[in-house]
Amino acid sequence: MSSARRYARAVALVCVGLMAMFGAGGLTPATPEVLHPSGITILQVPPAVPDPLPDDLATALGRADAMSEQFPADFGYPLVDRAHGRVILTVTSAQGQSMAEAVRAGDPAIFEIRSVRHSRESLQDVLDRAIGPSPEGPMVISDYPDPASNRVILEVTEAPDAFLYGLAARFDPSAIAVLVIGDQPLTYPA
Repeated sequence: MSSARRYARAVALVCVGLMAMFGAGGLTPATPEVLHPSGITILQVPPAVPDPLPDDLATALGRADAMSEQFPADFGYPLVDRAHGRVILTVTSAQGQSMAEAVRAGDPAIFEIRSVRHSRESLQDVLDRAIGPSPEGPMVISDYPDPASNRVILEVTEAPDAFLYGLAARFDPSAIAVLVIGDQPLTYPA
């Protein structure tokens, strides 16, 4: 085989390999989240900031949130299904299911009920205990609930394996997603 043919064959193999890796149409978009071996989800992109809710959904979400706050062991964080214009009451117990059914009976067009694994109480425990410096070094700068995924998001300076395994040892890893935002300057109100 001539050197020109070997070169052409090598180029063709490289092209096929690149197409297999990146897709024929170019680079594939980044995966929005990756599951670490510890069971903790690592977010590759920050969550989108939603548009403001219409008044009726905002009112219904407020009612659902108040009930979730009052009975945190029986409910998860409520969420909004914008596509269908509904508030989803997330329940974690038979008592929560019963209370949610009573609320839904009063306004079946706006409320939906969904069973979830993590209660508001258990997710709030993660939020309360994970914020600040960790024993493994990284700083949890910010944390907030992610009702759509029934978990919390921890914004951290870095996410080394020791930190992720430490979180997984202290909490249910399926209740946590981590977003690495790097070192951010701390600001204080004037």
